[in-house]
Amino acid sequence: MDDSIKTAYLISPSEGDECITPTKKILFEFLEHRNDFPLYLYFSDEYVLRERRQQLFQLHDIDYTIRTVYPNRKHHMDPLVYFTVELKNKEALRRVVHETYWLGEENVFYVISNYDNLKFTFVERRHWGFQQYLSVASFDRTHPSVLIEPGHDGCGFFICSNDVSMNSLENVIQNMPEEIIIYQINDELYEPEDEE
Repeated sequence: MDDSIKTAYLISPSEGDECITPTKKILFEFLEHRNDFPLYLYFSDEYVLRERRQQLFQLHDIDYTIRTVYPNRKHHMDPLVYFTVELKNKEALRRVVHETYWLGEENVFYVISNYDNLKFTFVERRHWGFQQYLSVASFDRTHPSVLIEPGHDGCGFFICSNDVSMNSLENVIQNMPEEIIIYQINDELYEPEDEE
C-alpha cells in the first residue's frame, strides 16, 4: 500500500455461514448513509457478458463506459476489458450492485470509488513464482478517495481511503448508519468511549 492510502478496514457481518446478503445490506446502508454520489463501479468483463450488462444499463438509463487496455505487443495476451458504471443515486447503486455483486463473489476485479479515478496498466511482475505480465489497477488519489472492494468470495468488504472522514476507527464507526451495531473489532469486544 502506498503512502497516499492512510487507512484500510475490513467490514464483515457475523451472521453464520451466509455472509453475502448481510454484506450487501451493510454495504448499501454504509454508502447510502455517506450519500457521496455519484459513485463509480469498476469491474472486469472476465465472463464476456458485455451485451447483457449493456442492456441492463441502457434499460435503466445508467451511464457506463467500456474500456479496453491492450498489453504490449511482445506479450501474447488478450486485452483487458472493464466497465466503469456511474451510480448517480441510491436506486442506481442498489440496482447495479444487485445485478453485478456476484462478480465480487467470484473474486473478479470489482471496486466502488467516490471518484472516477481508475486506470489499468500492464506490468511485468513475479506472480506465483513466475515472471508474468499482469494487469494492475491504479487509482489517482489526489482527491480524498474512498475505495471499496468485496472481501474473499464476497464476504465483507474492504474500505481503503485517504479521506479524513475515514482516517480513524472512530471516524469509520461514525460514518456507519445507526442501524449498524459494531460489537467486535479484531478479537476485542468494542465499547464506545463515553463522551464527556
